[in-house]
Amino acid sequence: MGTHSNISGIGYMFTKDDPFIGIDLDDCFSGGQLLPAAAEIVEWADSYTEKSVSGNGLHIFVKGILADDFPNKISMEHVGFKCIEIYDSVRYFTMTGDIYGDSKPIRTVNIQELEIPTTTGGSSSRKRAVSSPKHDYLLSQIKESDDGPLFSALHDHGDLTRYAGDKSRAELGYISLLAK
Repeated sequence: MGTHSNISGIGYMFTKDDPFIGIDLDDCFSGGQLLPAAAEIVEWADSYTEKSVSGNGLHIFVKGILADDFPNKISMEHVGFKCIEIYDSVRYFTMTGDIYGDSKPIRTVNIQELEIPTTTGGSSSRKRAVSSPKHDYLLSQIKESDDGPLFSALHDHGDLTRYAGDKSRAELGYISLLAK
């Protein structure tokens, strides 16, 4: 076996043909400790996470769907680290194998539920949802329709009353409301 000077490591190339999303937390450690706001994102993802090549960032792997207009890069300087980048295609993550925390399977998430910390962390940390103009417009149109109260009960409050507590029926109802 020979050595190849142009190979710097193995990694993963995200494509539209796979179910994976990569979450890159840049410069999220201080003094060797994960910053609280970054820890909240890692806790939310609850998925396979490893340290980046620099050792000062994290790569989180999840499964899900990323809207085309979802913001790929969000500044996190307001909470003490550089940024969060989120990609599902045309991005390569170099793999280190340096697992952060417990080794976990890659979990399926609804990336629209990711909330960005607006303060430096802690149990009373405030957050804001990551959204896109198309997503916000769609939600506002549905909420203003005749089915708005029913949709809001499901979407905003998880109220399954109209479906006799049956989660499967409620999910089908939710999808039906989105498809109208």
